[in-house]
Amino acid sequence: NIGGYVLSFFVAANKLKQLIIYLLIVSLVELAAIFLTVPTWGATALIVSLYYLGNILLISLFTYSLRKNFKIHLEYRKFFNLAACSAILTMLIFPVLCIKGNLIELFLGIAAIVLLYPPMLVIFKTVDTQLLNEVKYLTKRIPVLEQTVDCLCIYSNIFIRLFDG
Repeated sequence: NIGGYVLSFFVAANKLKQLIIYLLIVSLVELAAIFLTVPTWGATALIVSLYYLGNILLISLFTYSLRKNFKIHLEYRKFFNLAACSAILTMLIFPVLCIKGNLIELFLGIAAIVLLYPPMLVIFKTVDTQLLNEVKYLTKRIPVLEQTVDCLCIYSNIFIRLFDG
């Protein structure tokens, strides 16, 4: 997660005031989004406001700060592709989230994410074989994650072969 690294940079560079300003900006935007959207769209709006909007804004501010203060340049293409995948997936599963009934909503939402997110990440060139191999290596010694990650990697590799070759 870029946030953990950036926090370390801010602390090491004694730029806590700037960090607090960024966190306040994100909090105010999230709070405004919650008040504007939750009365109409309920819990779904809360999730979108806090998870997608807040994360995208925070990562944008952090990457700007890394470039400005530390002269660190990141590969923005993958970041924007990931943001695009998240936004499109949100639009695709929004109708599913409108179905009332907590368990049905939960299971349909999870199924939609598991089935749609890996191919979208491949199509948008956010995930490739190298990244999947790194993820598999990192989770190899964690039994709880290893099987799930292996299944997702196999599923994602189907789309990598389909779209890349």
